[in-house]
Amino acid sequence: MKLPEKERKRIQIRHQVAIEHFGYQPKALFWQNREVQQVRFEVLSEIIHQLNHLPEKLSILDVGCGFGDLYPFLQQQTKKGTWPAFEYFGIDVAPAMVESAGFQYPGIQVQQGELADFAFETGQFDLVMLSGSLNEPFENSEAYAKATIQEAYRVAKFGVTLNLLDARDERMAKADNLQAFDPVEMKSFCEGFAKEVRLREDYLPQDFTLYLL
Repeated sequence: MKLPEKERKRIQIRHQVAIEHFGYQPKALFWQNREVQQVRFEVLSEIIHQLNHLPEKLSILDVGCGFGDLYPFLQQQTKKGTWPAFEYFGIDVAPAMVESAGFQYPGIQVQQGELADFAFETGQFDLVMLSGSLNEPFENSEAYAKATIQEAYRVAKFGVTLNLLDARDERMAKADNLQAFDPVEMKSFCEGFAKEVRLREDYLPQDFTLYLL
C-alpha cells in the first residue's frame, strides 16, 4: 500500500519547509527536542537484547529515516559495546531528508522513497526500525500504517522495532496534525502475523514502542 500522491507531495513539501525553518534539528522532523529523540532511539535499540543468534554484523533498514540520526546513535552504541557492528540503509519519502542525511553523514546509504516503492526480498535485512515515520495523518492513514508494518516484518529476518503515538493521551486524541494509535489494538493487530509481539509504554508520555520478533 502506497501513500496517495497528494499526501506524498504534501509530506515532501512539509519537510522541505521545516528544514528551511529549523535547519538540521529534530524540530524539523517534528520531534519535541533532541533529548526526546534520543530516548526513543534508546528504547528502539533495546530490541537487540531480545534476540538470539544474531550475525556479527547486522544489516539495518531505517524506514522514514529523516536526517539519518539513528545512524550516529547506533555508531555510538557500537563503540560502547552495547550494539554489534552494522550496515545501515535508510529510506525516506522526502527528497529533502535524503539530501540532508547525505550532507550530514557522508557515505551513508540513503534512498528516496517509501517502503512500498522498493522490491526488497523477504528477510533481506536483519532488523527494520521505524521511528516516528507513521505519524502523518491522512485518509486511510491507519490502514497505511498497518500495511507498512506488515511489509517491514516481511523484509526483516530477525525483527522489527517501531514507535507510535498513543491515542489514549488526550492531546494526541485531539491533534489533527498527528496520527495516533491505540497500543493494545496495534499489539493485537501485529500478533496476527508476527511470531511474538512485545509492547513498551513506560518511557515517555504520548508514545509507545512495539517489538515484533
